[in-house]
Amino acid sequence: MGVTDPRQRGYVTAELAAALPVLVLVLGAALFAVLAAATHIRATDAARDAALAAARGAPIVDGALPEGARVAIDHDEASVAVTATVTIPLRPFPGIAPAMTITATATAATEPGEPS
Repeated sequence: MGVTDPRQRGYVTAELAAALPVLVLVLGAALFAVLAAATHIRATDAARDAALAAARGAPIVDGALPEGARVAIDHDEASVAVTATVTIPLRPFPGIAPAMTITATATAATEPGEPS
C-alpha cells in the first residue's frame, strides 16, 4: 500500500502540522480544567473544615487551605459561614483570559455554649 500518486506525498505531515497546535491547545485547556476542579474541591474542604472549627470555638488550621487562599468568617449566634477564595495563578491563555478566582462557602451551626 504505497502512494501511487507522487503529488500525494507529504499530505499527512502537513495535516499533522496544522492539527498539532489545536491538539496542544485542547490538552492545555483540559489540564487547566482539572487544576480548577481540584482547587475548587480543596477550597470547599478548607471552608468546611474552617466552618466546623469556628463553630466549635477551636482555632482554624490553615494547613488545609490552598496556597494563597483568603478566608472570610461571618458568624452570628446560630451559625458560622466561612468563605474561602483562591486565585489560580496559572493562566491557560496569558493576555486573553484573566486568572481564575474560585470561591467556596460553607456554613456550620454554632455549638451551644461555645463562644462565637
